[in-house]
Amino acid sequence: MPAPTPPARVLVADDDPAVLEALELALQAEGHEVLRAADAERAVAVVRDERPDLAFLDLRMPGDPTIELLPRIAEIDPHLPVVIVTGFGTIELAVAAMRAGAYDFLEKPVRRDVLLPLLERALGHGRMKRELARLREAVRGGAESLLGDSEPMARLREDVARVAASASATVLVLGESGTGKELVARAIHAASPRARGPWVAVNCAALAGSLLEAELFGYERGAFTGADPRGREGLFEQADGGTLFLDEIGELELPLQAKLLRVLEERRVRRLGAGADRAVELRVIAASNRDLQADAAAGRFRADLYYRLAVVPIVVPPLRERGDDAIRLAVAFLERAQAQGRPDLEGFDRGAEQAIRSHRWPGNVRELRNAVERAAIVSRGARVTAGDLALAGTTVDAASSIAVRPLAAVERELIEAAMRDSDGNVSRAAQLLGIHRTTLHRKLGAARKGV
Repeated sequence: MPAPTPPARVLVADDDPAVLEALELALQAEGHEVLRAADAERAVAVVRDERPDLAFLDLRMPGDPTIELLPRIAEIDPHLPVVIVTGFGTIELAVAAMRAGAYDFLEKPVRRDVLLPLLERALGHGRMKRELARLREAVRGGAESLLGDSEPMARLREDVARVAASASATVLVLGESGTGKELVARAIHAASPRARGPWVAVNCAALAGSLLEAELFGYERGAFTGADPRGREGLFEQADGGTLFLDEIGELELPLQAKLLRVLEERRVRRLGAGADRAVELRVIAASNRDLQADAAAGRFRADLYYRLAVVPIVVPPLRERGDDAIRLAVAFLERAQAQGRPDLEGFDRGAEQAIRSHRWPGNVRELRNAVERAAIVSRGARVTAGDLALAGTTVDAASSIAVRPLAAVERELIEAAMRDSDGNVSRAAQLLGIHRTTLHRKLGAARKGV
């Protein structure tokens, strides 16, 4: 059974008092607030001043023709669904209004069995348009991993928009390494009612169990040897009013899983060494590249925690299933490289485009981004070649298109790019480079000493 339509503010504009009253009574009976207008200018003023969720406009009212009102209304609120109310003999005009931007039309006399389903569809359409607009705004400024025209990405953006509309639903983001799970989580936060609240992220694999417990829950003075004498609030408290992102949740140790489950169910946390709980009000988003359902069946992950986290599961598609999105993303990454020091680059040559299309991208978007950044560093020509990309399985002679330079200089540039992409996180940078974090620490130390 579909969920009832939540109460909405609906503009009804018609110069016929009988039509106004009939629509008003039918809408109020469903719990909606009705805003009335008897002419075109008043209708525009209500849209501007009251910001309704839906508008029913008579096709013929005193003032400007309704079709000419549509661009004015769209300029005020581009996401407002407009339903044209039309009488006998004006269907062609109503269709023309839909071509001009109206959502649908409703014939007079208005029948309740036609009005209510149309009302639900139009309100749902308007909510989706607003959420998608908020999502598009959320992914601007470097979040290219959520862009693309493929069907899997369109579905992903719709899923994110629906989830973002809820302020508290727990979300589990699943997908292979490098697909952009954290960017999906950030987009949910940024497009949600919690967008003005804090965003707090932690990698559950980066800290040992005891350290992670102290980070998550905080501690009181004297809770353990070496504890800050002032005590410290944990990440749950820091994220109060916002979103806590738990990356690589599958690495969480079983005792901590039990404590996390309690927080999710009770929305209360207790600092280490404390005698009382503290209430927290936040959304938790978890992410993993593991099959947590299989881990739960095998006893490696708590089944009750899995089902509590997977209230709303979102699966991020791998790049190999996204068609030409790889080319679109590569262009976006190259434009960033152009802005950061390679304005002479004009794009990819045909061989590079073919290599991008044919590569399987086991490292997904992260691998693509790193390949393009590396190519921008080593490329000698105006266009990036397949050799510059140096993808595994490429048959192009890479040596013919790579400028020979001191190995230390190339290594330093790659390390700098990895540290930049990982926001200074040494563990993640080491993963991008395919080396151990202690090796990267050593190389960073040598670089600072000028070795």
